[in-house]
Amino acid sequence: MTIVLALLLTNAAIGAFDTLWYHEYKARLPANLETTRTELSLHTLRDGLYVLIYGGFAWWKPSGWFVHLIVFVLLAELVVTLADFVVEDRDRPAIGGIAPGERIAHTIMAIVYGAMLTFLLPILGDGLRGPTALIRNTIPTWMSVAASITAVGIVLSGIRDGLAMTGRMVIGQPEHGESQRQRLSAPKPETAPNRHTIWHQGNGPSGRRSTSGRLYTFEHSQFCCPSNRRTLRRSPRRRPIRHQALRVPNGIDRR
Repeated sequence: MTIVLALLLTNAAIGAFDTLWYHEYKARLPANLETTRTELSLHTLRDGLYVLIYGGFAWWKPSGWFVHLIVFVLLAELVVTLADFVVEDRDRPAIGGIAPGERIAHTIMAIVYGAMLTFLLPILGDGLRGPTALIRNTIPTWMSVAASITAVGIVLSGIRDGLAMTGRMVIGQPEHGESQRQRLSAPKPETAPNRHTIWHQGNGPSGRRSTSGRLYTFEHSQFCCPSNRRTLRRSPRRRPIRHQALRVPNGIDRR
């Protein structure tokens, strides 16, 4: 069990770095709940399973029917981790994707966890043939204390993810833009209609020349049709535009 616990503590150190640096600082997972809510829920569930693994192996070695319980926990952790990989690939591109360093950390953690299972499975096989009991581990006390402290840290991390998932404990802001709560409470801008206009320069209501004129709205094109011949002569381009009366079909929006 000494090697098993040493590999678990190594994984815990890498996982703590991954959580603090990539999840909290770089990706800002709790501040991007629109995208990361599913991932945070998986992290919370996995933290609960890790508490049983680290807290149990810190002091005891399972025997008898307790082996079945540990095997169930290990299989559940594997399923949650695989689901987390799928969710990360699906949701993370919306907030910048997974950093290369985070990919490397996940790969190293998977290798270390596989090595831990290589040493753990023979121990579980021997315990399965024994009586149902929890046998005190014969490992250095400092390793048991370190694993217990790790279990407490995992509990705090799970509580933090659970509260952040409900929006009650969001520390930090997204890397770009305002906070999650501000984005949710901000009114959505009205989409401007996809309309183009014809501008007709004519006499205003007071009888004087007006630059506002009439505005005719069509659906796909925009035209400027001045009605004053002098305006055309004074134009710096002096295009040969023939002045014609503008005929507006019925049903056109006039403003």
